Amino acid sequence: MTWFWTLLLLTSMSAFAWDGHAPITEKALSEVVPSYVSVPFIPLADALKKGLTTVSAKTPEEFVHELKLRPGWDFPLKMGEQPGQPVRVLALLAMYTDEPDWGVDRDLFDAYPELWDADTPYVAGRHGVKSQGLRHLYFPGHFQWSEPIASLQVPMHPIGKAPFQAERYQALARDFFAHGSPYWGYRFLAWTLHYTEDLFQPFHTRQLPTKHFLRFKWSGWHPDIDIDATG
Repeated sequence: MTWFWTLLLLTSMSAFAWDGHAPITEKALSEVVPSYVSVPFIPLADALKKGLTTVSAKTPEEFVHELKLRPGWDFPLKMGEQPGQPVRVLALLAMYTDEPDWGVDRDLFDAYPELWDADTPYVAGRHGVKSQGLRHLYFPGHFQWSEPIASLQVPMHPIGKAPFQAERYQALARDFFAHGSPYWGYRFLAWTLHYTEDLFQPFHTRQLPTKHFLRFKWSGWHPDIDIDATG
């Protein structure tokens, strides 16, 4: 079964093949959010001073720690935002749908060791890009006889946090809207969209999405999995 564990490692760690959420988000929302709708930008520090219900943080540093984000994350402003100036909502949603892939969910386990448990190695590495897998993947752990290979999973129970991340940031977005900070409401709604979109990427939801990815080679007198070609 050595081939299986190697294959499992390759497929689960190569789970970031979906690169660039912005085009998907803009296309999906272009007929829902008029391009001219905008909201004023205010710094996160000012938004937090208004108070929130879902978190108690009053400073950006406390906010990062309470949400267990990568220490030092500073919520980069990639649209040239200036206090009081309008930001187009559709562009905001598209741009920051990619933010969870910029490193905010990486290298968390040294700072928050409680996030690492017996299941974590099946969805994440400890450091680097692979470490964000915990929050971007979800393997449901439901074996289906109609798809015996695609639904095969180790361990056979749900692992990964992507659905919970989507719910968490939807609640946070609503909180910012309710407390008069629509820019940050939309920004974290973009995060919600990111994790939701991740759940429609096959490599984010199954360790082996389809048997059509399997490639074989002869090993001595019998066929075996071609690990490199399959990976």
